[in-house]
Amino acid sequence: MNCFDWTCEIGVGHPEIDRQHKRLFLLGEAVVESLTKSDERKVTVAQLQGFNVFALEHFKYEEGLMRSTSYPKAEQHARDHALLLTELIVECENVHWGRNINPEGLTSFLWNWLILHIDIADRELVAWLKSHENDVTDALLCLHLPSEQSQRQGYLSD
Repeated sequence: MNCFDWTCEIGVGHPEIDRQHKRLFLLGEAVVESLTKSDERKVTVAQLQGFNVFALEHFKYEEGLMRSTSYPKAEQHARDHALLLTELIVECENVHWGRNINPEGLTSFLWNWLILHIDIADRELVAWLKSHENDVTDALLCLHLPSEQSQRQGYLSD
């Protein structure tokens, strides 16, 4: 059984955000697999870096969406993103240097990181977007989806 199984209940009801979240789940699963199936820290570090790269792209997408639609909680949401990325970088450095490598702890960190952020901040964002749907339609047309750079770099695709 996968640790990062996507279910419909996890979805927030925004097709692009949900697609990106599913991708983060796939990348999270790749990290867990590297922790359990590889003796090489380099593999886990590479998977964590791939997760980090796509998380950054995903956050840029969400933050662009929030700015373009004048989401009132955009600053706090962006601060949450920055904190989560900082924590992820610390975890990646710990694995790289062989400090405190705890597969269960890292798996729990990634799972909680995703689920709590999706269930609280992202769900609230999407509810706001839906309640202001007429106001944000034009703004959405100006947004660009995250690049597929991470796919070209060899990270998992959906």
